[in-house]
Amino acid sequence: MNKYRTLLLNIGLFGINTVATKLITFLLVPLYTYYLSTKEFGITDMSLTVISLVLRQCRYPMRCCVL
Repeated sequence: MNKYRTLLLNIGLFGINTVATKLITFLLVPLYTYYLSTKEFGITDMSLTVISLVLRQCRYPMRCCVL
């Protein structure tokens, strides 16, 4: 029974982490738009998107993704 409790605790922690990350990102958008121009915000957003895609590919190589 203890391993199921640990499993549920870990699932809950991962869920909270996912929600907290999205919430913090959402709450920081007004701060970003206040201090950055539209062009700077666009460049920053595009850079973060490309970085996240590259990191995802590095973590999960193509050989793992092919069925």
